[in-house]
Amino acid sequence: MKVLLAGGGTAGHINPLIATAQKLRAAEAEVIALGTAKGLEVDLLPPAGIKMIEIPKVPAPGVPARTCSSLSHACARHCESAGRPLLMSQ
Repeated sequence: MKVLLAGGGTAGHINPLIATAQKLRAAEAEVIALGTAKGLEVDLLPPAGIKMIEIPKVPAPGVPARTCSSLSHACARHCESAGRPLLMSQ
């Protein structure tokens, strides 16, 4: 089983991701995480033995009604680009 995890930026997101990845790996899953070059994930995931695919940072909007559309398009673009290495590794 292959599992893709995402969550980053702060220890409040990274530490649960690492714990989840460790449980999944104990159950024989291959775990890959998405992360940015500037979040804590770049420092914490590799030492934990978790492969990371780097994606661009997409800031969440302060006023969702105005920018929800552009946020969802940006997220879709980045997820698509992150998925290419995953598809190639099969």
